Amino acid sequence: MSRTFCLLVIGIFLMQIPQALNAQRKLENFMEFKIGELDPEDTDSGNIFGIAIGTGIDDRLYGGFEMNYFRTNYTQSTEVVDSVSGGSVVSTERVQLDYTTTYIALFGSLYYELRLGTNSPFYYRASASVGWEFIWNKEQNFQAGVSRTRNFNAPGFKLSTGIGIRISSTGILFGDILYNGVTAKNSTGTTEEGLPVFQKINLSGLGFWVGINLYRFTFF
Repeated sequence: MSRTFCLLVIGIFLMQIPQALNAQRKLENFMEFKIGELDPEDTDSGNIFGIAIGTGIDDRLYGGFEMNYFRTNYTQSTEVVDSVSGGSVVSTERVQLDYTTTYIALFGSLYYELRLGTNSPFYYRASASVGWEFIWNKEQNFQAGVSRTRNFNAPGFKLSTGIGIRISSTGILFGDILYNGVTAKNSTGTTEEGLPVFQKINLSGLGFWVGINLYRFTFF
């Protein structure tokens, strides 16, 4: 009886090994690189770049940290003259305004991943991130001779959803739709009547990016 019981316990233990190994694989570290475009409310659309690192929580959830960089530029100019040189038309332009908006976002993130079928290479992806965003708005008005940089910072968040496809034992290519939410204010003092005055910029907007997610990544 004792022998049968011991064999039963050993058998159950051996049956759990593949599941434990599979769970361990899913809890490994990862690193993610992505590039895309974002269209904020108060600026022109621009390029966004991101990098994320993290580790598994269970077979579908992952936690980590993310840093995103966004930059857009607006230039107002007028064409002065066209000249022809060797069959090529060369345009000369006069620049009146040049505005550049940049932000860096630092987030703590929660990621969700679901395989679409037992042997499918496709995955559904989603993420939610919260953190702080630092914004720089560089403005040059060449006509008025004014050049200044305004700095903002505020809490922000990011949501994303998309599809990934496994391309190797450790790599997934993906495409996500994302929403970045942040509105930053910067106090400039008060009026003569004592009313508060502030400047505001809204960089909330939709975007997309593509990238690669690398599993089994060793940080150190």
